[in-house]
Amino acid sequence: MIRRMYRVLLALAVTLAISGCGGGRPVKETTRPPSPPISTVEMSGSTIAVADPAGRWRLEASSPEVTAEGVDGPFRLEPATCRYQERGRPPVLMRAATAVVDRAASRVTLEGNVSIMYQALTLKSERVEYDLKRGEVVARGRTKLTYPKEGSGDPWPAAGEDGGSR
Repeated sequence: MIRRMYRVLLALAVTLAISGCGGGRPVKETTRPPSPPISTVEMSGSTIAVADPAGRWRLEASSPEVTAEGVDGPFRLEPATCRYQERGRPPVLMRAATAVVDRAASRVTLEGNVSIMYQALTLKSERVEYDLKRGEVVARGRTKLTYPKEGSGDPWPAAGEDGGSR
């Protein structure tokens, strides 16, 4: 039982570290400086793309329906599929009923059936807010983390298998 709890806590800590959530780290982070303000927003058809000026990361959000309050947004996408890519790292894929990309606040908010996938980890939640400047992720409401069963060759264990969802 203790070993299982240890694995659950370890997986949660890894996910929070991967997602950039501060967790137990000090407020002043020395390993990952805050990103500079977003300087560009591109819109091509039904895709919104934002990136930091140094080219360290890029976020693309797509939807059949995109609305905006003004030329610079915020942009509302319903439903939304997003891809966040940091240079030299695997992409983070996201889906939600609604996404709001707010350039002025450097924030992306996903609501309704949120699913975030990074490698073999999946985070599902009712609402997720991502601060692009700070790299902070906050999941609100019912939240579930799914990761592969330890020692399993299959990175996506079948539902109900011991260790598949925690």
